[in-house]
Amino acid sequence: SSSSSSSSSSSPPPLFRRAMEGVRRVDVVLVGPNVRLDDGVERDVFHAVSRRRDDADDDDAKETDDDDDAIEIRVAYRVGLYHNLREQDRKRRRDGDRADKAAADDDTAGDERGDDTNDTKEEGDGDRGSSNATAVTDFSPDLALAFNAGVWGYDADEWRPTMREILFEDECPLLVTGYTLAETECDEDALGEMFGVGEGEAGEGEPGPREEV
Repeated sequence: SSSSSSSSSSSPPPLFRRAMEGVRRVDVVLVGPNVRLDDGVERDVFHAVSRRRDDADDDDAKETDDDDDAIEIRVAYRVGLYHNLREQDRKRRRDGDRADKAAADDDTAGDERGDDTNDTKEEGDGDRGSSNATAVTDFSPDLALAFNAGVWGYDADEWRPTMREILFEDECPLLVTGYTLAETECDEDALGEMFGVGEGEAGEGEPGPREEV
């Protein structure tokens, strides 16, 4: 019947449900020098994705959606080259660590003097730590996607820093798509030329980035 087909079409496929079992949140970070944002959309922060559905799907949604199985989706936008942004993140963390150490030293000195000025600071530090827990700068990807990137059409030095950041610093799987099979094969060759055996952490008898790609 039409009602049963409508209900089945709104339900995720069994394979998808198995693959996402246990997943409670998916964070997506869109990165690139050409990322364009509408007015009022803040960069470098996570935005919750609305789970609103069309009115026609409301009844099916009530039948098939289970709050216990709901997956939270958040999206963040970063403008710039990935490897540059990650280096800025690392510098920011180093600066933050030094600031925290200096604050801790001040607290210790204050305790030794018997000062009572640390209570409000400790409360503020707790709030800051809570914010950092979900900061984009602390984001570590599980999968990197380069959609129709045309890697083969660029000089190797243009893509190498970002690819090295993904493969060696993040130790993250990389998926590069192309418009055609021929283009994906060219991308594969280009990536293989970027990283030969011996690049990165690969040792004798271990797969290098060429094999990983």
